[in-house]
Amino acid sequence: MSTDVYQQFLKNELAEIDSFFKEHHQLVEYFFSGETHLDDVLFVRNSRLTILFHFGSVLDTSLSAGSYLLAWCTAYQQYRIAIEQVLSGDTDSRVGDVYEWNCTDADAAELIKALFNRKAITVNGNPANVKQLNEFFKLYLRRHINNVYDRIRINEKRKKDRNPFLRSLIIRVEEDSHNGGWKNVNKK
Repeated sequence: MSTDVYQQFLKNELAEIDSFFKEHHQLVEYFFSGETHLDDVLFVRNSRLTILFHFGSVLDTSLSAGSYLLAWCTAYQQYRIAIEQVLSGDTDSRVGDVYEWNCTDADAAELIKALFNRKAITVNGNPANVKQLNEFFKLYLRRHINNVYDRIRINEKRKKDRNPFLRSLIIRVEEDSHNGGWKNVNKK
């Protein structure tokens, strides 16, 4: 297969992904908004909701319609990343690399709260909420905090240091700066 044909194939795949997200944008927006008023209709098996999917098959009634669509959304998000890496010629990160969070849930919750408060990450142009940041950790760092809001509250109730993980990051960066900075980092 020629490079031009392959690139056109990948662009067509991206167009199909975009079409899927446009078709199901309300579900995606609902899920990431943190709302729950439709959960019993969308995410409960055998609900009265039956959906005719974009590829023409009807959902098995033993499955949750919303869960099924969100599984497709998650798969398409990962597929989009892989396609965009190939199209951009990004050789620094390879498809199939596995990234994992190697610190505690408390540390992740601390970072999620900081990113949320700083509005450091956006989703579709809007600052990411805590649920979206938790989903980011799940999708990209393979760490999901079951009840991230409780974990944040527990962190906030600490008596001595409420942000030990963030402080440890600052200390590491400052130590690195005093020891010559990035020039001493082992680059792979």
